[in-house]
Amino acid sequence: MMRRSRGRGVWGPKGFTLIEVILSIVILATGIIAVQRVFIGSLAALSVIEHWDQAESLLEGKIWEIKREVKEKGALPPLQSSGILLGQKRVYQYALSVKSLDPENYFTAADMSVSWEILGMRRSMSRSFYLMVPYDQWKISKRV
Repeated sequence: MMRRSRGRGVWGPKGFTLIEVILSIVILATGIIAVQRVFIGSLAALSVIEHWDQAESLLEGKIWEIKREVKEKGALPPLQSSGILLGQKRVYQYALSVKSLDPENYFTAADMSVSWEILGMRRSMSRSFYLMVPYDQWKISKRV
């Protein structure tokens, strides 16, 4: 007859030792922490992308607004100007610099930048574009 000791079966122990349980918990915790870090990094990257996308959208919108005003009024914007653009969650600052390309100031190059601050770091993007007074407006002002 086979004799059994308490807590042991025929083929070995019935449960887990304390060291096995602790080791399993450490491995599981390490995996969870690694996944959590990747997730938090993804959220941070998504936030940065969201701000860049919104800044680009506001910048393009302001450029189209300036071009529309030049077309309707026939006058170029001031050589230097700045202001704010309101985003969904943030306030962006813009700066516009206009440089004449001809003696009559009817054709100009413009540089516009939008900037914002995230966690103490200043970020910005800029675009260059051209502005031209419509020919009808230019012709009228030449006669005067």
